[in-house]
Amino acid sequence: IWRIYRRHSRRKGYARPEPKDYLMGVVRLIVLNVVLICVFSVLTFWKTVIFFFWNLVFPRKSSGPLRTPENRFSSLSGYPFTPHYLEIEGFRVHYIDEGPPKANKTIVCLHGEPTWSFLYRKLVQPLTDAGHRVIAPDFIGFGKSDKPTDEVRQRTVWVGVHCSCCT
Repeated sequence: IWRIYRRHSRRKGYARPEPKDYLMGVVRLIVLNVVLICVFSVLTFWKTVIFFFWNLVFPRKSSGPLRTPENRFSSLSGYPFTPHYLEIEGFRVHYIDEGPPKANKTIVCLHGEPTWSFLYRKLVQPLTDAGHRVIAPDFIGFGKSDKPTDEVRQRTVWVGVHCSCCT
């Protein structure tokens, strides 16, 4: 391979580049990256400023939370649990509460994103048969719980829910 490279480098137009040319190429790439980062950060800043003032001048009208109709969940196989609801800051939160209320152990099953309490449908029955109480809530925005229509409202509701649960 070295012989082929040397043979090509002796031909006209295949001269070996100087080390300073390599260095200049690296410097050009670094400068280009810095310029692109600066341009995109400035564009992101101005986009944020424009959207902030746009939302002040033309606020979105929130029509309240979205509620999935109960008939959408009627044909779920393996989900025979009776729905329980709790009202938190104007949002209806669904949860499963199965097993004896005075059980020795209560197991709380919390789902992740993008699932809901349907995830634990096969786990609830064996735990209740063992004598445990099982509670599996659907977080706001998931499953049978209400869905916020505004992203900012969704964040503030979660902060309120977590703060009220911890106190």
